[in-house]
Amino acid sequence: MIKQLFLAKSLADTARAAVALAATLNVGDCVAIEGGMGAGKTAFCAAVAEALGAQNQACSPTFALMNRYQGKLPIYHFDLYRLTCEQEVCEAGLDEFFEADGVALIEWPQVAQALLSEKTLRLTIDVEAETRRPASTDAAENETRRLTLTGLAVLLDGWTEVAT
Repeated sequence: MIKQLFLAKSLADTARAAVALAATLNVGDCVAIEGGMGAGKTAFCAAVAEALGAQNQACSPTFALMNRYQGKLPIYHFDLYRLTCEQEVCEAGLDEFFEADGVALIEWPQVAQALLSEKTLRLTIDVEAETRRPASTDAAENETRRLTLTGLAVLLDGWTEVAT
């Protein structure tokens, strides 16, 4: 598997990275997305959903835990931030969708690590410290994000292979 990096200097760049990944996703694929608050996880998921033909604009499922969108295939978008353990994930029945009939995009996957398969793609989004700005939509536009992806066998368009 290839470890790859995408340096996004704008939200548009982040969307381009997401579109490149979306082009490779198939039924049963799962992407675990980690990053701090405001790193761009939801923006990344929204761009993947749009690239997969979602009929509605994807938004954060923080309080719903999961949003489902219909595109070329079902898209299951999770936000596990409010959950504290894998038992809560299972009790909510969310784990049933991780490798279901569509694509699973999981924000804050840390509590579900033991439930994810070895073939889960792992994406980390970090905002480079020197570009971090006070929280606001306008400030986030010009922050530089470092996207690191592991678990894919092919190098994505616009991404750079990183030595492991």
